[in-house]
Amino acid sequence: MRSNSVRIKNICILSCLISVGFIINSCSQRIDRQANIKPQLQQVSAAEKVVKAELGESRDLSPDFMCYNVNSTQVADWQGRDFVAAVNQLSPSTLRIPGGDVGNYWDWQRGGLIEDVSSLPAGLPFFLRFKARQYTASKLEDFKAGLANSNTKPIFVLNMLTAGLESQLKMLRQAKALGMKIEYVELGNEFYFNIPNYKKTFPNPRAYGLVAKEWTAAVKQEFPNAKVSVVGVVPAPNKPPRLQHWNKVMRGTVLPTADAITLHIYNDHGLKDLKTKPDSYPYFPADQVPTILGEPFRNWQSLQNDSNYQAIPDDKQIWITEYNLFEDIFQDGKDKPIPRVAGSWTHGLYNLATSLLFLEEARIETICNHSLSEGSIFGAVLNTSDSFVNPANPNMTAMPMSLSATGEALSLLGEATQDMTVATQIEFANVMQQKGKDNFKYPAVYGWQFSNNRDRQAVIVNLSAQAVELDLSNLSGYVNYQQISGDAQDLVNNSTVLATEKRAINNKIRLVPYSVSKLY
Repeated sequence: MRSNSVRIKNICILSCLISVGFIINSCSQRIDRQANIKPQLQQVSAAEKVVKAELGESRDLSPDFMCYNVNSTQVADWQGRDFVAAVNQLSPSTLRIPGGDVGNYWDWQRGGLIEDVSSLPAGLPFFLRFKARQYTASKLEDFKAGLANSNTKPIFVLNMLTAGLESQLKMLRQAKALGMKIEYVELGNEFYFNIPNYKKTFPNPRAYGLVAKEWTAAVKQEFPNAKVSVVGVVPAPNKPPRLQHWNKVMRGTVLPTADAITLHIYNDHGLKDLKTKPDSYPYFPADQVPTILGEPFRNWQSLQNDSNYQAIPDDKQIWITEYNLFEDIFQDGKDKPIPRVAGSWTHGLYNLATSLLFLEEARIETICNHSLSEGSIFGAVLNTSDSFVNPANPNMTAMPMSLSATGEALSLLGEATQDMTVATQIEFANVMQQKGKDNFKYPAVYGWQFSNNRDRQAVIVNLSAQAVELDLSNLSGYVNYQQISGDAQDLVNNSTVLATEKRAINNKIRLVPYSVSKLY
């Protein structure tokens, strides 16, 4: 179902509807918008920066590297034509099902959340109490159809909170009987948090570690080719002891028998608190974009120096099964979005930079962006017309099943990593350094090459407001490039917002400001 030529001309019928002052494109396929490049992005300085690219160090790459976490309560129809088309635009290799917190309350036979919550001290999490409570559209047969239509493999998140071991083994057996691959199994989700439901079942990290050890042995006995990952965490320094000691306890209990440890990476935008709310969204001026786009680099450096990260044994894989920009979107225990960056093109570039930086750690086997399909706060696919969150304009709508800013940025990475087995960092001589938070310096241009024994592709991002002329004379084998770009403050609520162009490569290409380019 997937294709590397996802932006093909002349296959769409554009049906436009005037709504809330802008045009919604109802076409489910992407249009090649070569003429849609904005004038301010076409301006060329006489002193335009020239940067030379060459290959650096390489690492092995799993063909299943690109993944999305699926909040299954947000998927209405796994076989819907527009949903399948949107997922295929992202070109993932794996999908994490049934999802994160959702997985801890999932009844696989019902195909939705558990019905009886009377034994839970805190009941269901508040964000699962309403529409999600009635959702039963995701049985194993639905998952199978969605995976088959997107040519993806599952990462199964087992329910260790509200279901037993035998129930989850039965689920895996049934999935195998349906033809689903049992290659990746994750033992629960985020049990390190100090919330009543988790503490009742796992009073301390050791309690989880010992139960996870039992579950690991049982899964491997029945599915010897499956890789099993256990819950891990790299918390902020001020978090409770339960979080601070978690990884060390896993190292002494379950990790010797497991294949991997799971981490979830959520960092914020690095901006100071707003004193007054601007009249228009997004809530950041142009001169704060370098601060936001520097946070992936600054936080990546901090992560590598963290003692909880360093406690992970060298011989264990790391699965990043959730990651995204996280903003203060909750007020007084209510799901009330008040973002500053989410949904903007800066948000997409932030997630792309984060994804590429994960490649610097050879132990990272897979990365699952959170999440596949929901609103603009987290979703790679905008699933409904009301899924775009704009605090300054609550009436702003979205084109259902179009890619968000994150989806647009990561779509090229998904294409470039498909079936590739080696990742090689691209080094850029004479590249401009930008200043982020606390004067942290990071490169304006960053990228990786992906290859196998037949093909190679590369993804390069320009995180600056300056156009860059890129000299590719030391990188051989590339014929064309595809580039997606926009203004840093563009709100990506439909498929016409960003500019896309395809051109031939003649040793040099031009990286326009705030762009992602795929070389092939």
